Amino acid sequence: MVLMGGAALAPAAGAAAPPATAATIADLSDPAMTTGTLSGVACPSATACLAVGSGPSQGADAVASVTGSSATWGALTPSSGDTGNFYAWNAIACPSATACLAVGADNLNAVVTIATLSAGTWSWTPTTELPNDATGAGSLDAIACPSTTTCLAVGSDGEGVGIATVATATASGWTWSPETTLLADASGQGGLNAIACPSATTCVAVGSDGSLGVAASATGTGATWTWGSESAVELGAASPGLGGLNGVACPSATTCVAVGWDNTDAVVTSGTRAASGWTWLPEQIVTPDASGGGELSAVACPSSAVCVAVGSTIANGDVVSTSTNGVYTAEVATATLSTAGVTWSPVSDVAPDPTGSDALAGISCLSAATCVAVGAGGAYGQELFGATTMISAPVLAPPTPAGLRAGRVGPVLLAHWSPVAGATSYRCALTGASGAPSGRSEVVGAPACRFAGLGIDQVAGVAVEALTSGEASSAAVAVVHGHRHTLRCARGKLTRRVTGLFPSCPPGWRP
Repeated sequence: MVLMGGAALAPAAGAAAPPATAATIADLSDPAMTTGTLSGVACPSATACLAVGSGPSQGADAVASVTGSSATWGALTPSSGDTGNFYAWNAIACPSATACLAVGADNLNAVVTIATLSAGTWSWTPTTELPNDATGAGSLDAIACPSTTTCLAVGSDGEGVGIATVATATASGWTWSPETTLLADASGQGGLNAIACPSATTCVAVGSDGSLGVAASATGTGATWTWGSESAVELGAASPGLGGLNGVACPSATTCVAVGWDNTDAVVTSGTRAASGWTWLPEQIVTPDASGGGELSAVACPSSAVCVAVGSTIANGDVVSTSTNGVYTAEVATATLSTAGVTWSPVSDVAPDPTGSDALAGISCLSAATCVAVGAGGAYGQELFGATTMISAPVLAPPTPAGLRAGRVGPVLLAHWSPVAGATSYRCALTGASGAPSGRSEVVGAPACRFAGLGIDQVAGVAVEALTSGEASSAAVAVVHGHRHTLRCARGKLTRRVTGLFPSCPPGWRP
């Protein structure tokens, strides 16, 4: 697009109000389920979420129907298969709106199952064991899907070393690869607890070697993926001793955020990708609530600018306490991402359900403004029940559009600007020369707009805002003057000049 008379001005004065730094959390509620807990959740569409966990002795699942910002959960249903073994589901991911894969472990082996949606009903395949590596034991603790036909799962083998497997879909169904054992960090251990895939060809996993967080990344496509060795994440402000990373999410192709724990506190870190690989910042402690301790178990990023982490703390501040009847409190922390880095809010308590005790273990986001978290209710040492909550994530206003250029082509004003990261659309408004609204505006999906019907000598302006989930950026403004042209006209020996946007000779005169 060629623009005439283009002008780029600074953004309009008056910055947007500071964004919220904490999520709004609904009280925890228990689905209609028998004894059991929930460990992971995934939302394959804006109207459905699937959660997995365990019943008294076997894996179990629950399906929620979502309407707006509320979810109605069905019963926690026991899984089939793997007869005679205790097993539980640890995580779930949905590569499409009609397929979800869950992973977990029984007494010795990693186990998998697949859910498919047909005629409005989700059905699950029987629980299937995967062959172990040479240690003879294994557990899959997390799963992520970089494409609709590929999912990667990670966990630990019998010696606490990270393992990975790939599931690929064909016309005949899903097929799992043999477990791959990663090269551990210097400690000789390094189980993997979480995985996220920032692109179709890259996945990142995090975990713990017992005292430090560890991270590893894989690149590939389809059934072929290559893992690098695990590397320890520096302690930074975290306390030495027990610790590790439980969850990871990637708001962009080059940035991932991880959460976990040290001896007593919730810790966070972030990684960035460069040509040489991933670099992780030292762990930092999230400001605790009044209990004085905590652990973050999972994290999701509903937009490129916000991440929400969930977890729990015990009333005495010791998250690894085994005291009978200890009371756990579910907790949430929110991160905002910008060019300056990642900033975390303090950990905040979630109002408990009637049991008076809750812990959150998994989170998935339906939109940039709504997330679903799952876990367990019931004091330590007592009967536990699955618990769920809806989280209204803070929505940040996108940056002001940059590079605005506008100009006139006859009676048409044309404008274009640079795409804004995180923006879902743009509001483009025609203004007067003073910037006052003219009453003409439109919402467009691409970074360009046009207005026709301008007067010959009309001086106009255009104001552009970036939009996302109901939030608008401050406006970028450009003023456009009409282009006047001079036409020389003649009548006999007489000549005259006519000036205007569309000059023409008077009657009886010729150009």
